[in-house]
Amino acid sequence: GNSYFIYGDGTGIPGNTSTDLRNWSSTAAVFPGGPPAWTTNSIPGGSPNYFWAPDTAYFNGLWHMYYAYSQWGTIDSVIGVATSPSLTNAVWTDQGKVVKSYYPATGDTDTTAYNCIDPSIYVAANGTVWMSYGSYSSGILVAQIDPTTGLRLNTSSIGTQVANNAAGGGWGSTEEAPCIYQRGGYWYLFVNWGGCCNLTYSTYNIR
Repeated sequence: GNSYFIYGDGTGIPGNTSTDLRNWSSTAAVFPGGPPAWTTNSIPGGSPNYFWAPDTAYFNGLWHMYYAYSQWGTIDSVIGVATSPSLTNAVWTDQGKVVKSYYPATGDTDTTAYNCIDPSIYVAANGTVWMSYGSYSSGILVAQIDPTTGLRLNTSSIGTQVANNAAGGGWGSTEEAPCIYQRGGYWYLFVNWGGCCNLTYSTYNIR
């Protein structure tokens, strides 16, 4: 319709909405009653009901909200997804885990080599759905999403590494917060390099 929405880090995943991109008002949080129980059970060291880096895409008749839940300073992280038929009158239903990193591995761990944060969703012109994510550890991954479930299409794979700025392509990559985009016959990857969250000492730059 004529409304714009933006969501960000915070308790319950807060949002704002506007009809003119000048005047904004708050929306109800995605999880106003507290975090989905599976998130705190899966990542017990995380901050309860505080989520990172949400991204929203519309496909299969629903809005899909992808989010990260993590323990700061570790790779103990999980990406989940919630769905709503509307944004203007949102009723969010959590659909559970998309991918999890944890060290040492637990029963529902998908990887111990990457950090499952910063999901970004792109619906391609042919209807396929893709998630880029990661990582501030071992680089950036892209995984195909099943448009019916909103989860990984190939549950036995965490995706394909597409970027890593660590020496030798191993551990120590400072890349995170990716975004893929398709235009004019090419795929583009935007990614943050450097460190965040340290006031003017932050070194973040987008490449």
